[in-house]
Amino acid sequence: MNTVDSLLAVNQFDKEFYVEGREAVANLLPKNSRCGIYVLHFRDETYYVGQSVDVIRRYVEHRRNYSDIIKLSFKKVDFSGLDYEERYIRNAFQDNGLKLRGVVGIYSLLGETDFDLIMFKSEQENWLNNPHNYDYSGSRMINPALRKTHEGKYKNLMRKPLFQDAIEVLRKYVRVGIPRVRASEASFWSCSCLPSPYIYARINMNWQEVFSVNKRENKLGFSFQMALSPLRKHTQIRDYFNALPGVPFAVGFENEDYVIIPQERDYDLLEEAWNLGKLELDDDHYDALHYYIEGRDDSTISSYRYGPAGEDQINFLIEGKDHALSFLDDKTIITAIRKLNLRLMRLGPCNFNGSHCLSLVDLVIQDD
Repeated sequence: MNTVDSLLAVNQFDKEFYVEGREAVANLLPKNSRCGIYVLHFRDETYYVGQSVDVIRRYVEHRRNYSDIIKLSFKKVDFSGLDYEERYIRNAFQDNGLKLRGVVGIYSLLGETDFDLIMFKSEQENWLNNPHNYDYSGSRMINPALRKTHEGKYKNLMRKPLFQDAIEVLRKYVRVGIPRVRASEASFWSCSCLPSPYIYARINMNWQEVFSVNKRENKLGFSFQMALSPLRKHTQIRDYFNALPGVPFAVGFENEDYVIIPQERDYDLLEEAWNLGKLELDDDHYDALHYYIEGRDDSTISSYRYGPAGEDQINFLIEGKDHALSFLDDKTIITAIRKLNLRLMRLGPCNFNGSHCLSLVDLVIQDD
């Protein structure tokens, strides 16, 4: 099975029609089953991902502009989920190196980017697909003024409880999650020193956070933002959180029972959805979510997404140093972290480099 077929299968596209030369396709789908996401396959191995409430009518409109359509793939999606699903599938096509027609912005990353200048695409692919390939290559920046700016925060952080535990996890995250660590420092990722009562440190890429260390009572919590698509049973996880589009909430487990945790806003909507049974976990959803935080007390999986990285992302909050270190041993987790981080680094430079704490990174960057 090739990349496109695998991608469509895992995302539950259950209709496939060979349409080469056809100007009309009215017989392919009944009128009550035409709302959903479609993919046009072109003769030159490019693709078009779109949404429509009537894909049969939309195909005819496309056919007026494109005479080289050879195949149509389709999945039925309710009207309320069309925007989310379209963005998600577009991201998936781009992440797999497939060329799309008619896209702009975040989806048009197939050309050369600034990050490609310091790491060839073949090297990126090798790093992404080999979880035990760590890359500390390059030379570190020297900036005495920036170092002095954050020296006071760094000394304050050193006095915080569990500081060494925080460094141990930070060190491992950077080791498994960042390509060309030294060469890309500050330009494409930054590490902020934030010795507040609740936040110790944060790693940012492009315009968003990807990892943070938080203090919770007598232990640390580690927040991981990563791509959803590489995770086992990612379709079940995505479908569960998409039961309430646009409303971030988290799922945790206590004694094998799940709990729903509100995130930031829309508490009334979340309570209403819960009362209507929309957030009940069936066996597939339970297994998919429980797999990643089983045995990790007080850890949660959240639907929260930052804008820059698109729809293909998920958040894990892992409690405790030992749990976080074992989490970072999972090959699938490493791939999910790398996929999101590489996407952000290719989107453009880090916009938080003024907060980069060189003294903290001195402890974090260590090649074995």
